[in-house]
Amino acid sequence: FNATSRKPPPDLVAKREAAKAALVGGPNLRTAAHPCVRATAAALAGAIPDRRGALTVGGAGVAGVSVSPDMVERSLTVLDAIIRRTETIGYALATRTASARLQIDGVQVPFSIAEGFLRSDAPPDAEEEERRRRFQERYPLRVANYGFVNPWMYRPSGKLSVSIGFGPMDGLRAKFMDTRIAKVEQRADEVLAEAVAHAASHKAVQEKVEKRLAQRAAETETQRLDDRDEERATFICARAAELQRIDQMNSFVKHLQAAGPHPMSEAAACLRWAEEFLEEKRAALGLAGIEKTVQASELWVELASARPQS
Repeated sequence: FNATSRKPPPDLVAKREAAKAALVGGPNLRTAAHPCVRATAAALAGAIPDRRGALTVGGAGVAGVSVSPDMVERSLTVLDAIIRRTETIGYALATRTASARLQIDGVQVPFSIAEGFLRSDAPPDAEEEERRRRFQERYPLRVANYGFVNPWMYRPSGKLSVSIGFGPMDGLRAKFMDTRIAKVEQRADEVLAEAVAHAASHKAVQEKVEKRLAQRAAETETQRLDDRDEERATFICARAAELQRIDQMNSFVKHLQAAGPHPMSEAAACLRWAEEFLEEKRAALGLAGIEKTVQASELWVELASARPQS
């Protein structure tokens, strides 16, 4: 400003107006806006209205939008405003998801834009008649295929809403709607601030879940190791009991050998069988026999594989 006028210089006015236009997407959203906005505009242009007359789109690189044909341009303005605010403060847009999401502090926060529809049998006013005429001119086959007595039972409300986050969460707002004071495109800062809060809350919940899962996994692993140690101890105790049994049998065999039974007697037959049985059991409990039994049990596989290589 100079001393003789309170009006800003013309070049400053032009710069200010250009900045304002850039913040809301510019005059042509399809060519000047964010790639996601252009992709969403193309998807809406090729969408077929549903029973309510809503164009609903989503998918990789496309934002989740469900609006009437008359609200397409405004929904794109809202989308562009949200994305621009997101990138202005250093966050990004994740486009390789089911629908575009806001990438905030490592969390992909879902959002969508929708228009409310009302079911009404009231006679149409002039504005509603004009809407129906435009709709039927653009989608004549769709209207003809509705197959209902009243194909106009749903009417667009003309009000947009932006849903944000992962659903209702304590202390967080999940939906912004048009009000008499401000439209949703003018509340992009509020939407983004709430998205940041949702991301922080979701991240805290995820950290708690991951901590709980890690604790449960550690407990499960501890229990598995305890069970495996119990199985190993049972294995060794069984072999120890068998060795003790062999020692007892060996004492009895020595007793028979000292008695010197007649070769043709039943006592001698018992002695021969006992000697053969003990020989077989000693072989099974020897180093080679134990190695084979241990390998078959697989109780020490991980310990054997972890031993240092020579």
